[in-house]
Amino acid sequence: MLKRIALLFLLCSIITPFAANAQDVEPHVQAAISDLSSRLGVPLTSNDISRWTFAENRYPDSSYGCPTAPDAPYTPGSFTAYQVTLIHQAIAYDYRVASDLSWIFLCGEAAPVQPTVDASLTPILPTFTPVIQPTTDPSIACPAGYPGYLMPRLQIGGQGQVPVGSTPNRLRETPSLTGAQIGLLGSGAAFTIIGGPACADGIVWWQVAINDQTGWTAEGQLPDTYYVEPASVVPTATASILPTFTPVAEQPTPAPEPLLLDVLPALAGQLGGSLQFYAYQDGAAVANYSVPIPNPNQSDAFVTHIEFAPDGLSATFAVLSYIPDGGPVINIYRASLETSLVEQIAADTYLAMPFDYDAGGQNIIYAARDEANPYTDGSETTGPGGENIIFYALPVDASAPPQEIGRAIFGVGCGGGSPYPGTSALWNESGYGTRPLMLETTPYGLVYSTNCTGSGAALLDLESGESAELGGYLANLSVSSDGQQVLGVQEEGGDPNTGVLTLIDLESGEISELDTSAIPDVTAFAADGSGTFYYSSRAVSRVIDASDVPALTAMQLGEIDANTVSIYHIDGEAEQLVYQGDAYGLGRLLTSAAGELFFSLIPNGDNWVQAVRDGIETDQPFAQVIRTYFPIELLVIDASGDAISLVSGLEQAAINPMALGSAAG
Repeated sequence: MLKRIALLFLLCSIITPFAANAQDVEPHVQAAISDLSSRLGVPLTSNDISRWTFAENRYPDSSYGCPTAPDAPYTPGSFTAYQVTLIHQAIAYDYRVASDLSWIFLCGEAAPVQPTVDASLTPILPTFTPVIQPTTDPSIACPAGYPGYLMPRLQIGGQGQVPVGSTPNRLRETPSLTGAQIGLLGSGAAFTIIGGPACADGIVWWQVAINDQTGWTAEGQLPDTYYVEPASVVPTATASILPTFTPVAEQPTPAPEPLLLDVLPALAGQLGGSLQFYAYQDGAAVANYSVPIPNPNQSDAFVTHIEFAPDGLSATFAVLSYIPDGGPVINIYRASLETSLVEQIAADTYLAMPFDYDAGGQNIIYAARDEANPYTDGSETTGPGGENIIFYALPVDASAPPQEIGRAIFGVGCGGGSPYPGTSALWNESGYGTRPLMLETTPYGLVYSTNCTGSGAALLDLESGESAELGGYLANLSVSSDGQQVLGVQEEGGDPNTGVLTLIDLESGEISELDTSAIPDVTAFAADGSGTFYYSSRAVSRVIDASDVPALTAMQLGEIDANTVSIYHIDGEAEQLVYQGDAYGLGRLLTSAAGELFFSLIPNGDNWVQAVRDGIETDQPFAQVIRTYFPIELLVIDASGDAISLVSGLEQAAINPMALGSAAG
């Protein structure tokens, strides 16, 4: 039960319809909404709240983190209460609610959600032009009777498959051995034939569709080698659409050409149902490899974190999927960029907590719940309670089982929601409340988030086993490439609409607060070892008028804030604005040693509002709405300072430091 509650913050935006019914809202949130309704003198439901969050916290005294708590005797101890934040008509209301719902009060004065900026700012977001699939060259049409080619067994409109147990088949952009590889069809993968045949390079090619991806794959070549077959040849009940977990060297022959990439992928991310890789050259991203996202439970599956190995030759990624009648589970997989091997390396890991490679790249560090002793109660002497988690080191070569390296207590009980899908789109990309969780190795131990809100961080000394708090409300963390410094945003009482950019030296413990032009949001160190860094901010710059759309005015979305995102570079005491554009929010900042700055943007809701105005169904799942009307845009600021749009729809993007000039921050 605790695990299900702890995961609620990650899942709410995926499974929530446009407007949550009042009876479906978490009871502590509903209590706060009812109190606010009484204070304002108007009836309110969850449809009237543009965004809400809640977190069960443990506080060191009875003020519950709120100095203005009415009639509260400020006695020390360990006290539990819910912090509930409601956003209504651009005003934030910060509540405290007893865990047993016996009392409730508003903490302090209501405050504007965020500052505004000059609406006359001209967005500089480049327009993305989708890549158009090339048209098949008529010169490669198959000759009558197929002289010189193996007689095909497939046909348009039929189903085909890669034989179970055989080597994966390449998926290419065009029907030719020189066509760019855009994916793989794993052992047992089933597909639909939508075009062909084409004959080139001694091979019969078919255009196929699988997992929302289309491309050309080889059927076979003389004298008698078939790489794929009609789906009816072998029963499909045991077939998997995943890449085989058996090394290529152990595959039977004959086999298709080995997986050799001409250019090492520099970028990766989830695109539809695949993990897609891209080469990056001259300011352009070109798809050159992909694997289907493993989904052992045959349900919705989402990548939550991606990280390239230090040698750049494999990518490790975490996938959230659902066990029927058992809830969500997160497993970790590794995909080789040298072969077709994709393997599960860790099962049932903790929450959306990321993983990391150790300094030598010999182990993958991840967290899991202590099932034998799952929970620790808080007390005046031991501090806040929470779930007990164990950190493990898993050898990369898988020659030994994972070893426990440390333990910590993690605060749970988070959740939130909004009738506006743009908020869910932003949270899906950047983390709950736009504050991603952290787990990263340093020479001084593990830097990790201490609770599911992402506001709070600590350093675990792996020799002593002791954790030292870095900041009770330190959020949006990044670690320098040498592991010496931590950059984050120190919030006021966990309020995400406040914050001071804070730099911590892990060796000395020195903490520096930095003056900034705007309230910081996402942070990132430059990867070139210069000690400089970046931060982003967002602010309301205009309003989308939807007052003529009854479906939206009924959800208090007649006027929707549209934001401007800004990115700043700080070098010493000098701050420089390097990007400003029209977007609802920024998902992530990724830096390369070569000087590029990659970042992902979530668009404002203009297209969605127009679609609702035009009559789209408003009960679609958020995941479908988000990918259609709030596609993530991956951009790069190159060495010349120009912002270039690279890929649309790529989620959870990561960069390969070996392909981009050494270690990334």
